[in-house]
This record gives sequence, C-alpha cells and structure tokens, in this order.
Amino acid sequence: MAKILAGYEDPEKDYDFTYLSLGAGIQSTALLLMSEKGIGGCPKAEMAIFADTGDEMSFTYDNVKYLQEKSSIPIHIASAGKLGEEYLEMVAGKRSRSDSIPAFTQDFPGGKVGLLPRQCTYGKKIVPISRLVRKHLGFKKGERMAGKVAVRCLMGISFDEVIRMKPSQVSWADNSYPLCDQRLRRDDCLKLLDEHGWKRPEKSACSFCPYRTSEGWLWLKTQWPEIWDEAVAFDKAIRDQPKMKSKVYLHRQCVPLDEVILENGQMEFDFMSGDECSGHCGV
Repeated sequence: MAKILAGYEDPEKDYDFTYLSLGAGIQSTALLLMSEKGIGGCPKAEMAIFADTGDEMSFTYDNVKYLQEKSSIPIHIASAGKLGEEYLEMVAGKRSRSDSIPAFTQDFPGGKVGLLPRQCTYGKKIVPISRLVRKHLGFKKGERMAGKVAVRCLMGISFDEVIRMKPSQVSWADNSYPLCDQRLRRDDCLKLLDEHGWKRPEKSACSFCPYRTSEGWLWLKTQWPEIWDEAVAFDKAIRDQPKMKSKVYLHRQCVPLDEVILENGQMEFDFMSGDECSGHCGV
C-alpha cells in the first residue's frame, strides 16, 4: 500500500473530529452540500468554519448568512482581526507589523516585478480556524494536540485546481479533498448546487486581493462598482511602504489600479493557479 503523506487524509485512520473550511465560494459551498447529504461518500462535518478577514466582499457575507440558514451543519465564524485595517495602519506607520498581502512591486534585482510575502492566509485564515477548533475540542493555548486527537479538515478544492492541494499546515490535522476524490470540477459544483436548489455563490476573496487576473478586476469593476472603488482606494493607500524602495501595487503591471487597461481574455500568468491561498480563499 502506498505511503500516506503527512498532512493528508489517511483512509485507515479513525478521525475524532471533522470540520469543513468554508470560503463561501462555489467549491466550498458545493462541498458543504456534499458533506451534509453524504454525496459521493463525503464525510459529515461536525461544523463548518468561515474565517473572516474583515474584508470579504458583500456577496460572500450574504452567502455565509444564507448557508447558516440552509445547512444543517452549524457554521461558525472565526476572526483574527481586520486585515485591511491593520495593513493600512502598518503602511502609515501606526503599527509595527501586519500580516503581509501578496502585492506587486519592482523592488527586486533589475527592477523585476515580484510579489511581497503572503502572510494573510496563515494569519487571517489558518490561525483563527485553528484557535476555534482547539477551543471546541477543549485544548488550552499552547497545549499539544498532535497525537492526542485525530482531526480532519475538508477542503473545497475542485479537480480542475488539483495543483492547489496542499498538506495541512498544522501538525494535528489532515486535509481531505472530497471534490478531487470525486473528480468534480467547478462546473460540476455549479451543477450540483442547481440540482439541489442551492444558490450559486460568487468566487470568494478579499476585496483587494492581488491574485486577481485583469479579467477578474474587470468583472469587479463592471459588476460590483462599489467594491471596485474600495479596491482602487486601497491600492492608492499602499503605494509607499516603510523599507520599500519601489512602490507597491495591487495589479501585476505595477501601475495604479484605475489606470490599468482591463480586457477580457488578456494573456497573463495567473498566480491563483499555484501559490495561492491553499484552499482557504477563492473557493
């Protein structure tokens, strides 16, 4: 039998507790449905956890409320502060640090465009979820969980994004990917929601997430202008940062967001396809 990799679900392990990481987008909403009804043998989660960065888009919050009423699986909200507010305070010199977002800059050798370190997923998604699970299971801060309890986390990664599958970043939990196990793609998730009469959600992400493609920014600008305006304002506010020689931008072209020529079908590398949020955002 093939060796089970650390951090991934072990089919021979008896798990004491199973929870679902809910991003409240298409895939994790479909996963919640599967978990509730046992579709495709999906394990029943004892709870779903939505990690609120404080900057999710309005339609994402609406979907969380909808799912709290629709699903029999209890949905809990976890938070470790407001990402955008803390980040802007750091930029303004009002606080010493903040969880960094993967914004773009040319502050690299030869003026090459690159990403700033991404700490937001761990600090504002993984940490608050872990705290809630630990508290629910009766573990105190700093108390060792690994080896004492078997925990499984259901993650909403679909088969067309299999590259996003990652082992758990906490030692006491294993990640499980039921959508990939069933070879379900994004369109399959939408079909599943339609078949069971669940509303189709929009893709989840922070309003200012730099991982968007130009096509994604254009969609936000045309369909959700109030959120677009917030992102434009945020982009301007992060331009000059402490200890940075070059300016910082939300768009990979390293120009102000409201000056980027946005077109559908633009050819560009999609950072969301690999080094994204490990299944905690965009699902």
